[in-house]
Amino acid sequence: MINYGISEIEVDIDQCKISAGELSEALCEIELELKQGKTADLFALGNGLAEHSGLRQGSLSKAARGYHLAQSNVTHERRQLRVLKAAAKFSIEQVMIASVKLEISQWQYYEELWLGGDFQARRSVLEAIALIRQALVIFGGLVPRKASADLRTHLTTMEPLLVDKTVQPQVLNDDEYQEQLTRLTRHLLVFTLLSGIYPDEQTNPYLASWHELQLAVSGRCQSWYEASRKQALLHAPFWLNGAFS
Repeated sequence: MINYGISEIEVDIDQCKISAGELSEALCEIELELKQGKTADLFALGNGLAEHSGLRQGSLSKAARGYHLAQSNVTHERRQLRVLKAAAKFSIEQVMIASVKLEISQWQYYEELWLGGDFQARRSVLEAIALIRQALVIFGGLVPRKASADLRTHLTTMEPLLVDKTVQPQVLNDDEYQEQLTRLTRHLLVFTLLSGIYPDEQTNPYLASWHELQLAVSGRCQSWYEASRKQALLHAPFWLNGAFS
């Protein structure tokens, strides 16, 4: 039992081996349980521990691992992202919470597969991160942009680090860029019209990066295409509700 902040938190270290028949899986985990105090202290302690290399949050319980081994499975199956079925009585806030929980669960599940040797699961981790970012766009009216700024920054920074550098990204040719120029120009006009209600420090970097790509394509400066596009994609959308496609 430790005191953290104004709270009492029980910390258990569990190092064991889960076995089912001839199959087994080593396990080493730290469990935190709030005995008295504030939930914020519990999360703060967990976040502090997560800063240490080798520690991460997990989504599979010991029981789930045991059931999996009992079915004679060594590797966990890939699972498709299920459609979120919110109850009719749910408020918008409850739908947002359920959505983020689903996306985090997907992230943690595939992160475990990836670290366990399934390198293809990396793509599903990236998909889960993209889903969280999209949820912040869809439900942006409920969460003040300032409150989610750190999260959005971390997600934006994380995505390029997880991209498989051995896989060459698809590169559009000049004709394909020219085909998208009209659409890009139209969207930039819309963004410019709507950006006045947002702070300049949010809108200017986003608009400037996409304008740079527009100028490169319209001027047929092919050597700038990919660099400009990648730079533009690093900026998160600034609008609060909805998404353009």
